[in-house]
Amino acid sequence: MSTATAIKNGQANLNGADNTIHHLVWQIRNARKEWAIIFDGVSDEDGEKRFGRINSLGWFMAHLAWHEMMNLGAFTGEMMFPQLHELAGKGNPATTPKLSEVRALWEQITEAVDEYLVTLTVDDLLGEVNYFGWVYPENLGSVLQRTNNHYFFHMGEAFAVRQLLDHTGFPEVMADEGAMDYYPER
Repeated sequence: MSTATAIKNGQANLNGADNTIHHLVWQIRNARKEWAIIFDGVSDEDGEKRFGRINSLGWFMAHLAWHEMMNLGAFTGEMMFPQLHELAGKGNPATTPKLSEVRALWEQITEAVDEYLVTLTVDDLLGEVNYFGWVYPENLGSVLQRTNNHYFFHMGEAFAVRQLLDHTGFPEVMADEGAMDYYPER
């Protein structure tokens, strides 16, 4: 089982004991874990519903899959699932993709990107980001911090949609207070 799969399944140690992995990577892993919890138990039918201009849960999942795919592209120079750009890329019209399908893509992408994240050094994080020939104006560390923040921004929206769907008893996120203990940076 890969590290990314273990994290998503709650089988990995997220308490920072392995301080060879940069703290930004631990933060993203935690954000992903919390992100996955929000979608547990949501049907494809509910995942496609929109309320006014608010995006669907399927779109939120596709959008974060797209965001992670762009990060992976910066590492590999390849776009793993180009259809995600049309489904939920920045600035494109709203869509209502099937939640189970885009969640499967998100899981594949995050597993692939995690293989690169665990190797990052401080020097790597200070380096430039090249998205398919376009050099991003921020360094890689800033991009990863933005990724982390992006998860939490859309988590709030996803919870609001679940409330509008009259979902009750959905899992509590951020409940495991010891999951992200601070550890000294390397």
